[in-house]
Amino acid sequence: WAVAHKFPAQAVVTKLLGMEVTVGRTGSLTPVAILDPVELEGVLVKRATLHNFHHMRDVLLPPKQGGDDDDEGTAITSTDIHRIPVGASVLVRRAGDVIPQVMKRVGFDEPTSSSAEFISLKTPETCPSCGSPVVEQVLTNSSSMGQVVRCGGPQVLCEPRAIGSLVHAFSRNALYVKGLSEKRIEQLKSHGLLQIPADLFHNATTDKDAFIENLASLDRWGEKSANNLVQMAQQVASEGVPLSKFLYSLGIRFVGTGTSTLAAAAYRNVDSFLVEMQQVASLENPEEESFPTLREENELTKGIGPAAWGSLTAYAQDASLVESVVKLRQAILVLDDNTAATLDTVEEKGGDPNVTTSGKQGGDEPFRGMTIVFTGTIPGWSRAKAADMAKKMGAKSTPNTVSRKTSLLVAGARAGQSKLDKAQKLNVQIMDGEEFAQLVEDYE
Repeated sequence: WAVAHKFPAQAVVTKLLGMEVTVGRTGSLTPVAILDPVELEGVLVKRATLHNFHHMRDVLLPPKQGGDDDDEGTAITSTDIHRIPVGASVLVRRAGDVIPQVMKRVGFDEPTSSSAEFISLKTPETCPSCGSPVVEQVLTNSSSMGQVVRCGGPQVLCEPRAIGSLVHAFSRNALYVKGLSEKRIEQLKSHGLLQIPADLFHNATTDKDAFIENLASLDRWGEKSANNLVQMAQQVASEGVPLSKFLYSLGIRFVGTGTSTLAAAAYRNVDSFLVEMQQVASLENPEEESFPTLREENELTKGIGPAAWGSLTAYAQDASLVESVVKLRQAILVLDDNTAATLDTVEEKGGDPNVTTSGKQGGDEPFRGMTIVFTGTIPGWSRAKAADMAKKMGAKSTPNTVSRKTSLLVAGARAGQSKLDKAQKLNVQIMDGEEFAQLVEDYE
């Protein structure tokens, strides 16, 4: 056995100079403290997160005085309970040795000068980006860290949300188009060349020459880089993306890679999903009737619950978002998911794992029904590509952690020791990364 000790995070005191509000991809508004620059663990810190407005007031305002339950549990002696003087001392640390955060205010002395300046700590009533009214989300049985204020306007009209959604849509676990960085996405959007994900594929396939000309004229672009982007977009559109990645690319809250994989298996094809999405607008009680396929209790929908249903329903009630999804489906090939079909066939054959929907014998699918975990690197393979290939070869799932349900651990170069140790402890079979690559080559 062994004992591990972790040094406590270092913290420093500096002055609070101002406050900014940032807007995230899902519309969440986050207060950010502007600080008098201070060095912390070798890094010059100028900004620090305050998480949300409720938490911000908890850490910056004096402790509650008296017995009145007012203003979300916080009361102070100042005439304005939602303000703090410019230059107030605050304690800052780097959470996880990475993200600067304000821990608390140091001292609560109020300035005596009539010319003193103050920073408002009030929750904004409108989005600082698009001006839409905000919506406050109160989570039941949650701490102040769970209170969230969101932009209530259309996503496409809120610049940070629109850009964040595009960056998410073209990320590696979604519609990945090589060469399309966040900076380039911002550039294309600012020039009117990319507003929704479908625009890239539409321009690259139906209006290619004009699109290349427009790209080549942009700063830090040229004909070669423009052609490369168009070719990559055409490749993604023609070769297609798995349904799970298509669903993940939509950027729906609580629908991450795991939920997207489960939903793809439940729907089997993109049109089945779109039918239920487009039906939401006509339902009398969408909160309870929407997306019936995901509400069925079966092996495929385990892990999809009320949070995902609610987010999907809210997304489907925005006509502009639904239109964007339909256009994306029309612009690219979306590959069917055969997980459910495979399970149906196995059940029809009395549970015989040697029969698959593709007609191959089980021996031709070396990972048939297995749960496979990857660690380390395999030359020429990304983690996502390896996981996709494992599923094509019959794997049931490819989680990130080793457990008693794990059938196989594929260990590449610089494999994680903790995963190796746990696999050995649980008697999980371990396969070398090169052996996996050779098996894939033989399979293809």
